[in-house]
Amino acid sequence: MLVRQCMATDVVTVQEDTPVSEALQMMKQRRIRKLPVMREDKLVGIVTDRDLRDITPSKATSLDVWELNYLLAKLTVKDAMVPNPVTIGPDESVAKAALLMQENHFECLPVVDHAELVGIVTESDVFRSFVTLSGVRDGGVEIVLELEDRSGTLKDVGNIIREHGLKIRSILCHYEGVKVGYRHVSFRVMGEDVGSLVERLQGTHKVIGVSTD
Repeated sequence: MLVRQCMATDVVTVQEDTPVSEALQMMKQRRIRKLPVMREDKLVGIVTDRDLRDITPSKATSLDVWELNYLLAKLTVKDAMVPNPVTIGPDESVAKAALLMQENHFECLPVVDHAELVGIVTESDVFRSFVTLSGVRDGGVEIVLELEDRSGTLKDVGNIIREHGLKIRSILCHYEGVKVGYRHVSFRVMGEDVGSLVERLQGTHKVIGVSTD
């Protein structure tokens, strides 16, 4: 799945010279926690509600009310933002977006196409994409097999599934923690004859697990 298929395109942004208090109010009204920061039409940073609060003087400060209000008025989003944020393109994979978020501890990524901000993708978007790709909303049964890492193994299992009159809803595979030369493959199947399919597969393949969700 591509980033453009799951990103939000109605992006709320803020200019870098916007007062911090105004940006916080905007976040509260829109019920959002992150804002791409613009210099006119160019993306120059990203700011979170935490960034804005961290830079705001505490009520416990020794400043008097006039001094506090003066300082707050002087603070702008530029003072709190993370400059030059990591971005991703709309035609890159959701998996790459997830990897960038995981490796950098990001909650979101601005989506940029030819230097233009066209969207934003969040952790929630990534989770929703994975759920969609897995097919779990449609029900069915997930069968996890250990297969040799060679061409033809997926086709062989697919043929067996079809022989039992079942439909393949999704196929996912991974290599992490699997012995060299093999991979773990999850087949989500739909249909009535799942029990006999599992029995047959157990006779010809290593079945790691079966989940009916």
